[in-house]
Amino acid sequence: EFTSVFRNSSYNKHLTVYLFSFTGKDVYASALTFFAVYAVGMSESQGFWLQAVSIVGIPMTIWAMFLMLSHGPRFLWAFSFTLILASLAGVGAIYLIGPESNAFIYLLATAVIYQCGRALLEYTPWNVYPFIPDVDYIMTREDRAGIYAAVMTFGRKSTGALGTFLVGWFMDLGGFVNPLEKGTNLAASGYTPLHEGACKVDASGALESSCQVVQSAGASHMIAFVTVILPAILIGVALLVSRFVKLDKHTHAILMDEIHRLEAGGAKEDATPEARKVAEDLTGHSWDELWPEVPLSQR
Repeated sequence: EFTSVFRNSSYNKHLTVYLFSFTGKDVYASALTFFAVYAVGMSESQGFWLQAVSIVGIPMTIWAMFLMLSHGPRFLWAFSFTLILASLAGVGAIYLIGPESNAFIYLLATAVIYQCGRALLEYTPWNVYPFIPDVDYIMTREDRAGIYAAVMTFGRKSTGALGTFLVGWFMDLGGFVNPLEKGTNLAASGYTPLHEGACKVDASGALESSCQVVQSAGASHMIAFVTVILPAILIGVALLVSRFVKLDKHTHAILMDEIHRLEAGGAKEDATPEARKVAEDLTGHSWDELWPEVPLSQR
């Protein structure tokens, strides 16, 4: 029964946007502090400050409520993803230019833009979701909201773990050396402390206390890749697919009017051309397949 939800075209698009965008968000959040410390040379506390500006998401979430009502989910997604992509471009520019002063201020500005986009991103999917079971209803004549929520939640849990895995895998691939790992041999690897006196190594070069080190050029480039390019690819896919999501307040109202007409005993062949087209666009199935004579659970 879980697999049956993927017959719903609106749900497939919605789930794709949801999972790709949230995975992109996870990757960025996991990599940002590494980027600040090892790619730009800031302190770890400054990296945490970049995450702390998420407080700007509170007023953005309130604004998102009004934008959803006035402009619909496609606009909200486009606005959100544009802000996020703009902030990622700013982070990439900071890495390439490498400003010697005010780098933290520049990164903080990009973090504010990112957190505004993130707040809109996190608001939208679960406010589109309540419309999805109604699309399924005209396909199956069953109320299956729970199954759709279960698949959506399962997908999110799975991709959340995937995002963290990707960050670790790519950083290992780039040659990142974790100075906190017990037994790390910094001297033998040719790594030097990022800050003078920050590292203590014994005669064999093994780490004695936690420290920050200068990573190799390859490791720094890979950190920049997982902070900027990888999230941008995932967000870009979500932005592209979101343009094809046709479920909004207007189309949902037309769909519900038709469902109410059919429930009241109206003939299926009397549906208006507009109602047929909306139902077919939202479900991905021809009108003849919709509103079956026998509900799904009774077949």
